[in-house]
Amino acid sequence: MEPLKLTDLQIWPNHVNRVLDVLSLALDKLAAEERLPAGEKDLNLTLSKCVRSANCELRRQGRGVEWPPSFDGIQGRYPEDERNPPDAEKRPDIKFGMYDSQETNPERQEKAFDVECKRLGHPTSETWVLTEQYVVGGIRRYTSSSHGYGRYATDGAMVGYVQDASLQGLLDEVNSYSRKHGFPEIALSGDGWRRDSTTRLEHMLPRSGMPCPCKLVHLWTDLRSKYAGRSR
Repeated sequence: MEPLKLTDLQIWPNHVNRVLDVLSLALDKLAAEERLPAGEKDLNLTLSKCVRSANCELRRQGRGVEWPPSFDGIQGRYPEDERNPPDAEKRPDIKFGMYDSQETNPERQEKAFDVECKRLGHPTSETWVLTEQYVVGGIRRYTSSSHGYGRYATDGAMVGYVQDASLQGLLDEVNSYSRKHGFPEIALSGDGWRRDSTTRLEHMLPRSGMPCPCKLVHLWTDLRSKYAGRSR
């Protein structure tokens, strides 16, 4: 297998494409699991196993990522954080890191494609609305200096574990909260909804203090059949 060349001017776009290939295959593997846990942390643990399996499979085909992803990884600190340091305990669910040899500033050569994963479905209580948390506990982390997800990167992704409710209804709710918090609406890809599979959505996020804008890809995997008749 020919390794990814660090001198390639398309190193970051290549990395993004490979990461999305790994995530897409991993989500297919997740959906094929006989029984899935209900909680987010346990789902993330199962997904991490699927990511490793998917990357191994793709690397045999000359694809996949060259650098091992980290799971639940702590964000790093940077010199400009000295005045207003972010919380070092902020942890993207998955970090697909790499070194960008085209970056001349050694403090910014380490880049990561960060992935945040959230459950989607009906509210689990009167005070915990999953579609709202998808925005305030997910999307906002790519624009907030206190989290700094995807810092120095122009791309990132979110995974949505769809456990119940209608796909379009969930999108309408998420976009309602996105508008409320000043974010652009998420757009469905031209392929439309892929029931019992993974649907791709995306939007561009304006932000300050980091590469602007950030293209955030959303991969919603339809797991509703796994939870039919089960309490979550």
